[in-house]
Amino acid sequence: MIEHGDRIADPPRYYSEPSSILADEEMTIEEQITALKNWRDDINLKLLAAAENMDGGRFVDVNLIAEIDNLLSFLEQKKTSI
Repeated sequence: MIEHGDRIADPPRYYSEPSSILADEEMTIEEQITALKNWRDDINLKLLAAAENMDGGRFVDVNLIAEIDNLLSFLEQKKTSI
């Protein structure tokens, strides 16, 4: 069984893409924002590791950061309009 908090703490493990988080009806807007920020932080850590040649050759899709930032902007606007 997947724990609700796990999906927020480690979203790439449970979602195929960032936009899938918005489709999760069990999460509040605040939880979706936190999950997306956690995903973005994970990507930034991987980018830092890659810059320091500590990534073991793993590929990091930098376009995901732009997608996540767009989704975060959308959720922030949605939150303020409620």
